[in-house]
Parts: sequence; structure tokens; C-alpha cells
Amino acid sequence: MQTKNSIIEILKNVKYKDWTPVIGQDQDRLYFRWMWKAPDATCRQPHKVLGGRKWFLSPYMTKSEVINTAFMAALAAEEHECREFFKYNGQPIYGPHWDVDKLAGLMATGIATDEREHPGEQHDTLTLETYFGVEGGVSEFLGNRVTANEVLSNRQARYYDENKGVYQ
Repeated sequence: MQTKNSIIEILKNVKYKDWTPVIGQDQDRLYFRWMWKAPDATCRQPHKVLGGRKWFLSPYMTKSEVINTAFMAALAAEEHECREFFKYNGQPIYGPHWDVDKLAGLMATGIATDEREHPGEQHDTLTLETYFGVEGGVSEFLGNRVTANEVLSNRQARYYDENKGVYQ
């Protein structure tokens, strides 16, 4: 069974950048989070102490689960930062601080979608037959039990255009 002290011992061997691993407690639940200094995307302070979200820990976690949680916490924190700093036309279009109800309302209007004018009408299909040069399709290909090298050596640089009904 993991305790706060045993988790701290496990995390002494975990390093990520110059970030600090933190074990905290919310009432009776332990949690893990990373803390670091970096520019803040929203208030523009140059070296604010930032913290990732809380990852709750179970006393029944294995050592590997504790380490995996620290890894996932680092990935999530990096993704969060990327979403804040990635901008299009000066706006964080993938930002992590959207109000989900307002975002759902925007999506319901349909004005925020970007679709092709005629989805599905103009497309090319690359089939097993055209890619690997195997006549008869998948069943014959699997029935012949040809080697991967034979298939790759027969590969053709052409495709089947369904709209025109021809190989190109």
C-alpha cells in the first residue's frame, strides 16, 4: 500500500526539465502535480510559478503506476502550454480555457465548421489491388500467401479513380 512518504521516495528518481514534482493532499486524497516557472500565456507575467492539474493517487497504485502518472502529468501540462501558446491570427484557437457550454453552442450553430464544398464526391481510392499490383483483391491476395517482398516488388505507382472507373 502506498503512503505519501512511499510515493515521495518513488518520485525522487523522476526528473522532467527543471520542473518540481509535488505531492499534495485534498482532504483525504493524495495528488500529484508538476510545478515550474515559465511565462504565463494569459497574464503575460514573464516568470510566474505555474502548476499542472491535480492527478489523484490511489494508495493501491504500483510503483509503475505512480511513475506513469508523473509522465502523463508532464504530457498533459505540455499539451496545455502548447494549446495556450499556439495561435492563429493572434488567437489561441486550441486554447485549454474554453467554456465548454459556449463552445458547444457555437458548434451547434454550424458557423464554426470548415468542410469541403462537396465532401466525398471527389476522392481517389487506393485499393490493395492497385497499390500492390495483386489481381482479384484482398481474398485472392490472402489466398496466394505471397511474401511481403514479392508484394512490395510488384507495387505499382498508380491508383484507381472511382469516379472515372479507370486506373491512373
